[in-house]
Amino acid sequence: MKGVTDIGHGRRFLARGNVYLPHIAVIERIIEETPGVRTFHFNFKDEKLRKEFTFESGQFGEYSVFGIGEAPFCISSSPTRSDHLEFAMQRVGKVPMPCTGSVLALR
Repeated sequence: MKGVTDIGHGRRFLARGNVYLPHIAVIERIIEETPGVRTFHFNFKDEKLRKEFTFESGQFGEYSVFGIGEAPFCISSSPTRSDHLEFAMQRVGKVPMPCTGSVLALR
């Protein structure tokens, strides 16, 4: 039986081999798409992860604000872009919208 950290080729991107431990990222740019909807450009703080991270279209993750909460998101940037990652978010629920320079936990 496969363990919770056995997720195929993506295993190399797990924080310390554990699917539940987040990676630290920083919001570098925010685009206001419509009132209440924003697109966030972000990058991992870990330079090696920043250069090696790959994903597939439609893949999702969890975005966390330390001490506040966690919410799912879909990576909306193209898998062929290497300068940043992005996700879009609509203001709903209790997890606050991050601002430029915010530090997030992503998994």
